Amino acid sequence: MQIVEVTGDAARSAVVTMRRGGTPLEFVILAMLHVAAPAFHSQIRLRLRECDLVVIEGIRGRSARVSALTPAHRFAPRRRRNGLQERREELLLPGTRR
Repeated sequence: MQIVEVTGDAARSAVVTMRRGGTPLEFVILAMLHVAAPAFHSQIRLRLRECDLVVIEGIRGRSARVSALTPAHRFAPRRRRNGLQERREELLLPGTRR
């Protein structure tokens, strides 16, 4: 199964839904891009509103190792002409705190 597909100048991410027959329990996995167009984050925000519980993974804190792993997260959104923004929890889940 391909979760994220990158072709040329575009990227698509999968939504994986897992259900157990006979129960209302459902797990939805939304593959995220750490830097994306605002429209992508808007679509994710709409999907998250339908969820009872949201678990978000990510990197917190500052260190040389984190800085080496995440340069695109910091620099791509700074180029305004590309129209991208960094994934931030307050954009996806307005009004929530950690």
